[in-house]
Amino acid sequence: IAQYMATVARNGLQQKAVPTKKAVPRPAAKASKKEAPKTKVDKRLFLRLEKEHPWRQLTPAGLWQQLQSEPDCFLSDACSIHRVRTGFAILTGNEKKREELLDAAPKFSDFGAKLEEASNLVAFRIANVPATIKTPDCTHTVNADWVSLEIYRKTKTIPYKVLPHGTCRPGAPYRNWKALFDRNDAPRPGFRILDETGMATIHKPRPQIEQCKRCLGFHATRGCSRAPACWNCGSNMHSEAECKALTKCRNCGGPHRSDSRACLARPSKSGPVPKEQLARIRQIQQGEFAKVARARAAAKKAEEAIIAAAKDVSMAEATGFGALGFEEEV
Repeated sequence: IAQYMATVARNGLQQKAVPTKKAVPRPAAKASKKEAPKTKVDKRLFLRLEKEHPWRQLTPAGLWQQLQSEPDCFLSDACSIHRVRTGFAILTGNEKKREELLDAAPKFSDFGAKLEEASNLVAFRIANVPATIKTPDCTHTVNADWVSLEIYRKTKTIPYKVLPHGTCRPGAPYRNWKALFDRNDAPRPGFRILDETGMATIHKPRPQIEQCKRCLGFHATRGCSRAPACWNCGSNMHSEAECKALTKCRNCGGPHRSDSRACLARPSKSGPVPKEQLARIRQIQQGEFAKVARARAAAKKAEEAIIAAAKDVSMAEATGFGALGFEEEV
């Protein structure tokens, strides 16, 4: 035993090595193929109306009844109608009803209206196009035909329409153009028609600032259930035709109409006015309205005093006391 223990102490206790499992490489997960988002197709039908057309005064429910009676367009319950800038938009519940309305589109010309599909055009904005091009022989003015020809030379696609974009001061060396293409045949954005022009980008117009026609707040009229307000003074007690009060903005309290662009509470294209700033604006504008009201009251009081003095003089002359007083002074 002593010899065995000495051997163990000298050589160490022999143990079987614990087998280690090698890490098995996992197969790489296959990247899930994401389906490309489908392009949304606008299925709305637009009823175009002139500015003075009597149908513009109708509500969507009233227009629904009008279309049921006069043009004999039997709209299903699944159809929805809402206002747009050029008239009304009609969204049908199924494709069959949509085709029936399109077939009945010629009937609307008898009522001074036009029914058409949503346009399938995409707009490209081309910035910094030179107004003129100088050659050794002469100077050429860049117009819509020239821009259309250059676009075709670069993209091999003829635009549907080319027109100037935005305003340009007279004599400016550059201007912006807008080219309309059919959505199915539109080229890829990023092309340049000249080396010095900007890249063509898809034009996305900024949303216009909406003001409710009922409560005069800055939101869409559709769905608003608040009480109608007067455009002149902002009161809910009467209409604008019956208003006899001073002009006062409903949004900021200033001495101007509620639809005035001078209203400081009006949202800008970058967003609405912050609450802290809006409270300060209302405080200042209410002070301005008070000044105008005091000035109007003082002017009215002075006018009444002048009228009363003139009335007293005329009464004195009519009774003869004015002439008697003049003789006593002489």
